[in-house]
Amino acid sequence: MVASIGYGLTTLLEPDSSAAEWIGYQIIIGIGVGAGFQQPLMAVQTVLVILDIPTGTAVIVFLQTLGGALFVSVAQNIFANKLVHYVAKYVPELGDAYFVLAVGATNVKEVVPSEFLPDVKQAFNDALTQTSVLFAALAATSILGAAFVEWKSVRGKKVEMVAA
Repeated sequence: MVASIGYGLTTLLEPDSSAAEWIGYQIIIGIGVGAGFQQPLMAVQTVLVILDIPTGTAVIVFLQTLGGALFVSVAQNIFANKLVHYVAKYVPELGDAYFVLAVGATNVKEVVPSEFLPDVKQAFNDALTQTSVLFAALAATSILGAAFVEWKSVRGKKVEMVAA
């Protein structure tokens, strides 16, 4: 839930937002994601019997890795589509909105006329904030996984040693 709050806050960013704002939001996201990656592993070790822990751990790590790999491309598609949309909306004088996408953020100042740069900057901002909505939603839906895990205390659990 902490990560979803952080991602939600990033949707409020504007081109003139202070560094303290976006750094603070990233810290909130980092705390949430960091805790969110560890909690399923602790749950697996608490709930499962000792012989099933390696399998449960492997499934958790696989799903976390798969989700990260899959949603990087989903986010890239959202960002690219929204950037093209917003450039066409804010700066129709540029003509081909795909041109800005092809040039990239690092070179946009060199190829876009200076009178259009504030609008192009706003288009980049709006595309990024729209992409943050995806991550806020994904982080919020992670509560569903926690809702179906058996509640057990990690205190006082007897540690068993099993040789392979």
